[in-house]
Order: sequence, then structure tokens, then C-alpha cells
Amino acid sequence: CAPLWELLGSTLTDDQKREFARNVEQNFWAWASSHEPDAAGSRNLAELQNFIFQNELRDGESVCILRYAGSLDRVSPVSIQVLDPEQIDTSVTTYGTLDRAGLSVAAANRGNTLKDGLELTASGEPVAIYLIDTDDKGHKTTTRVPFTGPSGRRFVILPRILDLPGQIHGVGPLATVIHELQKITDYRLFELESALVNAIIAAFIQPSAENDTRSNVAAAVGGGVSTRGQSIGSSPAGSTEEVRIRKAGLFIQNLKKGETIQSFDTKRPNINCEAFVSGVMKSIAASVGIPIEVFEQKFSSNCSASRAALIQFWDTIELCR
Repeated sequence: CAPLWELLGSTLTDDQKREFARNVEQNFWAWASSHEPDAAGSRNLAELQNFIFQNELRDGESVCILRYAGSLDRVSPVSIQVLDPEQIDTSVTTYGTLDRAGLSVAAANRGNTLKDGLELTASGEPVAIYLIDTDDKGHKTTTRVPFTGPSGRRFVILPRILDLPGQIHGVGPLATVIHELQKITDYRLFELESALVNAIIAAFIQPSAENDTRSNVAAAVGGGVSTRGQSIGSSPAGSTEEVRIRKAGLFIQNLKKGETIQSFDTKRPNINCEAFVSGVMKSIAASVGIPIEVFEQKFSSNCSASRAALIQFWDTIELCR
């Protein structure tokens, strides 16, 4: 804790300054290391900061409400409630529907305008946010929460990732590549499903040129078929007894003349799958400013190249910080 004593015009002695700093540090540590900072009571301050930052990266913004409790059991009265940005009533706007006219008039009387759920001053500074509350019966109401109270106490913190002048709500860095991420995820999932389906097929009967094709493997073995995994048993021709599987493998007898058993040559997973996914990942990583080594958490190059990738990525981290 290092207050700017000269700007404060402090008359404290050096010992008093050190005692003040030590007292503040200990109280802050006791508060930050407990679960008091989280209004839900499940995270300490470091965990809560990480949680808020992850939400900001995903949604482009994070809504934090500062709450003040009067309990004497607490180290500090301050706690932070994190809300879903979906709770912002973006329908609240100066040029909204008739049921919003009252809110618009009230904001105009304060010299402000409404835009996408935020109340803005003439210079574009947000002074209030409109949040949707849902009761037990599912009824929704809109509540105006000021950023700062009359006493100067802060009530709302709204970290946003903004990249355009006049932008109201933040946009996450993954917004530009979300389509590619979704498609590449589907592609890898389908390849996996295809490999699984193909692995189930052990073999097939190649029909004879002289005879009709059999409708199923059961006809070839002369009875019902009971399978486990890739195993198919057999029973005497014409028998209706259920085939029992006693050992893994493929046993088919009583084939028609000219029929042969062919192994199923699977084409899944595609041998080009990894190279294709890696190519798409490289473009995605470059678009969000992350070296591919860091993106994949795979450092297969030499030490100098890996270190250069980490140093380059640190520039992006510094901008985020």
C-alpha cells in the first residue's frame, strides 16, 4: 500500500505512514483471501477476478454490481455480484416502444439519453444500467441501477472490450472466429463418429455373380445373429437357433457358391484430418493475436523459437492487462 502522501498533504510521520500502510495491507489481504468479495460466497478475490475476465473475453463485457452489507462479522462491507450480460435490457432506448416512454422521459429530464440498456450523458458516459429482474412467477421487470450513488459510492462496474467510437456494448475477441470454431468442432466430432461407426463393421459378404444377394448376415449363417462388438457367430444351415458368441472374431459358414468374406477397409479417420484442422487453427490463432504454439500449447520447435512465441504473445497479454 503506497498512498501518494504528498498529493494528500499528509502530516503523518514516517512511522505513522508505515503503520497505516501495514494496517491497510493486512485488512485487504484478510478480505481478498476470504470468500467475502464474492456476493455468492464461493470465490476469493483472485478467483473472482479470473471469473470476471473469462466472462469478459467470452461476452465482450461483464456486469458487476457492488453490494454493501452492514454486518459487523465481515472484514469489509463490499462484495461483488456478477450478472449475465443477457440481463441488460437492451430494448430500453430513447426511440423504443411506447411502454418505455416513461423511462425515456425520466432520462431526458436528467439530461441523458437511453441506448441499448444504458443511460448515457451527452458525452457518452454511462451513468446507469437497466437490468431485467425475473420473479418466481416468471414476470419480468426492468430496474434502473445507477453507476454511482448520490454519496459518490460506486454501484456498477462494467468492464467492456470496445474497439469503435460510440460503441455501447463490448464484443469478445472470439466473435470474429466463432463460426470457424463451431465448424471445426463439428468436423472433428463427425470424424470421430465416423471412425466409431466404421470400426463396428468388421467385414461384409461380397455377393456371387451367379446368385442373388443375401439380405443380411443372418441369412448367411442360417439363423438369428447375436453380436457383441465386431463378433458374429454361426449355426448350422436352416437352424433357427440363436447364434451364441463365445469368443471375439468373425465366423461365417454356409456361404453360397461364389460368395466371399471381405474385410472392411475403413477410410476414417481421414488421414488429412489433422493437417486440415491444424491449418484452420493457424488462421484462427493469427486472427486473435496468439502464436500457434501457445494456441495449441505445443512447443515442438527449438527453445529460441518457443521463447520468441511466448514473448510475442506477452505483448497481447500486456494490452489486455
